[in-house]
Amino acid sequence: MNDIVKYTFELLEGGIGQVSTKKFNILIAFFTFALFVAMSPVANASTKFADVPSNHEAFDEINYLQSLGIIQGYSEKGQQVFKLYNHVTRGQ
Repeated sequence: MNDIVKYTFELLEGGIGQVSTKKFNILIAFFTFALFVAMSPVANASTKFADVPSNHEAFDEINYLQSLGIIQGYSEKGQQVFKLYNHVTRGQ
């Protein structure tokens, strides 16, 4: 990991011409992997809403929208909650 940081600073300071092809390829591979991990629904779906029971008719849809980052819910007492019966406002 320290090499990745070092290569990144070399790239930022000197441009592509100052970084060897091997170092550049390592950086591309690392950032591509990081992008895929960050974008994967599995990585983003780790938090389920505590107040949405698994037998609720919209359970899958709510969790799918959360995994895409479209909805975030609320944080209450250390848990993520959806607040099923709150109305959506124009501002939201």
